[in-house]
Amino acid sequence: MLVPQSPHRNNLEASEYFKKSTDRNDFPYLLPTTSLKHNFPFKSLIKIGTLVLLYEKDQNEINFDNLKDINKRLYKVTGLSSMTVHGSNYGVINIRFHQEARQAKDLKSKNGTFVNGEDYRPSITILHTQFNALVEGFDFKINILGEIEPINR
Repeated sequence: MLVPQSPHRNNLEASEYFKKSTDRNDFPYLLPTTSLKHNFPFKSLIKIGTLVLLYEKDQNEINFDNLKDINKRLYKVTGLSSMTVHGSNYGVINIRFHQEARQAKDLKSKNGTFVNGEDYRPSITILHTQFNALVEGFDFKINILGEIEPINR
């Protein structure tokens, strides 16, 4: 598929690109590298089903050799939405503990950032400004045995 160079793509064109392409360098204009408003670099794509490893202040807190530490930090993205508060837009990320098997209606989601040593929270609602996490496929990978390994660390 030959795509003309234009900064604007519809969702269908972008999805076809991500389905077929393994080399995103061929069409860099499909995926913006910065946010238009703030010029922040694009780090990774988070979607429902993505696993994340939460940290409080610094990603170096995560000890990949300590399974107990990894286990308490591993959550799955279960919802993405947005809200406006006093004229400011926020992304809202809902995450669920990776071993939580109860139905969503049986869980009470708690708001706020991850804190080291906190009590177990089965479901968390976080604003994008509070989201401190390593992202599956970008910062770490999980092999077929379920072992978590850092990428480029």
